[in-house]
Amino acid sequence: MEFLTPQFFDMLVIAVIISGVLLAVARIRSDFRKPPRFPEDNQPPQPKE
Repeated sequence: MEFLTPQFFDMLVIAVIISGVLLAVARIRSDFRKPPRFPEDNQPPQPKE
């Protein structure tokens, strides 16, 4: 159990933060690449005649 040092836990916290940021970035990128959920919301307004 000699490996349970404060430095080990610091690195563990940093690894969890980095993995969370990477997963968040991947999720945001996938959300922006998807087509709109409701296509009618993305249409330009129709001119009134």
